[in-house]
Parts: sequence; C-alpha cells; structure tokens
Amino acid sequence: MTVTTTVLSLEGVVKSYGEVPALRGVGLAVQAGELLTLLGPSGSGKTTLLKVIAGFEIADGGGVTLGGRDITTLPPNKRNIGMVFQNYALFPHMTVAENIAFPLSIRKISKAQAASDVEEALVLVGLAGYGNRFPKQLSGGQQQRVALARAVVFKPRLLLLDEPFGALDRKLREQMQLEVRRLQQRLGITTVFVTHDQEEALVLSDRIAVMSDGVIEQLGDPRAIYAAPVNRFVADFIGESNLMHARVNSEGDAAILDNGTALPLAAPFTAGSEVGVLLRPEAIGIRAQDSLEGLPGVVEEVVYLGSTLKYFVRLDNGLTLLVRGTFSSTGAVPGRGDRVRAAWSSSDLQVVRW
Repeated sequence: MTVTTTVLSLEGVVKSYGEVPALRGVGLAVQAGELLTLLGPSGSGKTTLLKVIAGFEIADGGGVTLGGRDITTLPPNKRNIGMVFQNYALFPHMTVAENIAFPLSIRKISKAQAASDVEEALVLVGLAGYGNRFPKQLSGGQQQRVALARAVVFKPRLLLLDEPFGALDRKLREQMQLEVRRLQQRLGITTVFVTHDQEEALVLSDRIAVMSDGVIEQLGDPRAIYAAPVNRFVADFIGESNLMHARVNSEGDAAILDNGTALPLAAPFTAGSEVGVLLRPEAIGIRAQDSLEGLPGVVEEVVYLGSTLKYFVRLDNGLTLLVRGTFSSTGAVPGRGDRVRAAWSSSDLQVVRW
C-alpha cells in the first residue's frame, strides 16, 4: 500500500480584484514529490492561485498550508518556496554563480557552503564551468537553467514554475520540458507548474488541475483528463475534439444531435438529458467511398503535419468532423474533394455534461 503525504494544502481559497472574483473557493492537495499542473486559459485563475501559494497575493478567504504549517499570510521570503518565472528574473549585473548564490546569501549560508552548493546546482542543470559568465552571455535555454538552479539550490519544500518555457522556441521548449521533468523526479521535489499549453501539461504532469473562471473543473492524471473529461469545458480545452450538442433519446441509448442525427451510445444515459458528445479526431477512421462502414461525406481540407495528417470531412448530414490519422508515404491519401466515409466505434463516443 502506497502512503502519500500532503505537502501543500489549499482550503476554500477566495480572491477578488475589486468586484471581479479571481478564485472561488479553491481546494487542492498536492502530494510529496508530485508535479501538479494548473492548466487553463487566460483569466482562469491559475496564475492568481500560484501567486497566493507563493505569497505575492494574500487570499481574501480560505487557507494555505505547507508541510503542515499555515503560511496563508506569511511573506514570500518566509515560505521556503523556490520559483521560476517566465522571464527568468536573473540579475544582469551578477554572474551566473552570484545569481544562483543569491537565495543562499539572504539565508546567511557560509561562503564556503554556498560555493559548494552553487557548484552542485550548476552540475545538476548541466552548466558546470559557466559560473563566471553573465546572463547576457547565455542563450535562452541556458538562462532558464540558471533560473532553475537558483530556485532549487536552497532545497525548498516546494517549487513553483510560472509558464517557464513561454519565451523559448518550440524545439528548445520541448527539450527543456523533459529536462525539468527529469530534474524534478531526480530531486523528488514537490512542484506546482502553471501553463495554458495542454500538450505541455500532458507531457509533464503527474496530475492536472484544469481551471476555468476561478474554479477547478477537473483534477486527475493526464490520461484520465484526456480520456474521460467531466464536462464540456474540459472536453473542448484538452486536446483536439469534435464536440457536439445533443439530447439523449427517451430510451437512453442514443444521443440526438441538433441536426437530427442519432448516435448510438455504448452505455445508457439519462433520458432527455442535454449533453455534449465528444469524439476524438484519432478515433475516427477514413474509409473508401464504397465501404459499408461509416457515414458518407467529402474531404474539405487536408493538413500535412509530418507524421500525421488532419482531415476536415463534411458529412452528408451536415456535420463537419476533424479527423487525425497517421501518414504513410506508401499508402493512398484522400485529397480535397474526395468522397469518403468516416467511421468510428460507439465505444469511442463520450458523453459529457453540457
């Protein structure tokens, strides 16, 4: 039996800016050693929640506990929390070593111990030998590593990452994602990560808290969040989707779309319910026009993405579906204007709260 320890606990956290509520009674428990991502669009409350955890904002109501200690009103420098910002926030007049040593100096660590800790941190982030350089002499990825080393050098109880890869190009961002994940797992440091990038959250997280309008809509591991969204917002926000409004028929075994199309459901649902029907693009197969499977339609657009292709297929019943398939250089690829059939299994249809 696995025993988990709660490191960070939020209970009924409320925060408003004037008349505008930013957090509406948020509750959350972060376990020791896990990387939990706060994911949501702009204005969802994720950054405000991170600021409340860090101490840059004080909650109007509710409480924040770290390691069993109430830190709700403590100033940031008393919380033993490391933080990495999107803009790195390095001191330009200090060397790399001096930047990393800064949190040690304000904690009155001896110079000898600080020098040893800084060298260890540089090795940890792959920057051994860079201590005497200045931030302007480093690439964006190297500056990111310095900021990370500074955030963990004093062995904080909690690490906060505020959209740290936003300023990096795609290739470097993906590389840094994996590096940060490996480092976090190696140190076993409890981490809260903020992003609006769904793919980034799926790659990095042990668990994801999907936020909207100041509340957590769903909390779970990445697979569960993607495969079993609880409502329309999560279904539409996480990954690509075909999300269609429908009502369940009187027998409870089919969803009737707004255009009258009946989609059989794999499991019965409450008769008459207003629901969303979710069909992921990768669950749809493209069949030849003369196939007996699927619904007929025409390919309106084909988007080449290297290893995959995206098709936009307008069915004869009026629906337009996004379809994602694996690209094969040897197989026949339907083109724009081709007649095809779109097929899927009823078990791939997910019903969510509308």
